[in-house]
Amino acid sequence: MPDQIYCSSFELICASMDVWTSAASWVQAIGSIAAIGFSYAAGSRSERARVKKDQQRAMSYGYMVVPQLELLWNNIHNAKTEFDRRPMDEEKITDWLVLSPQLSALLPEMHHLGDASVAIHQALSAIDSFREDILSNHEYDRNGGDSYDNQSNFLESLPLPPDIQKSYVAAATAMRNAIRQINRILRSH
Repeated sequence: MPDQIYCSSFELICASMDVWTSAASWVQAIGSIAAIGFSYAAGSRSERARVKKDQQRAMSYGYMVVPQLELLWNNIHNAKTEFDRRPMDEEKITDWLVLSPQLSALLPEMHHLGDASVAIHQALSAIDSFREDILSNHEYDRNGGDSYDNQSNFLESLPLPPDIQKSYVAAATAMRNAIRQINRILRSH
């Protein structure tokens, strides 16, 4: 018995059942490939949108944080100048090295800056070391290099204080590096 012929609407295409079954399988396969392609394209578009949003957030954050870091960078220099003029005025010197409330408020969101956030952490750590070294120098100078108990009895000679110039250079360099990294981010977008 010859194969029965089936035709599409309006008899545009006529073929046997084997051809129609095979064609249906091919249409299904092509449809699956197209669905995968559309899913990939939609995912890529979504990823690009997320990356763009992250870049915009980093730029906004960078524009807010750079002026605060530049102010702190200037304060590092002011603290060193004050130390050179009046090394015994510990309070005035260390006041220069206090984080502003504006910068403190920005720190929790620092991760938006990616690798530059590590540079900011390093700079803040270097500033803290600079402050501690100033305090150590002040303690050493105030006590004449010696340690005494409450009854003014000599206990021991204090170790030589850290080199303020090294601490100053480390803090200023670390802060300048952080600012440069953020400026690179701002220029790249």
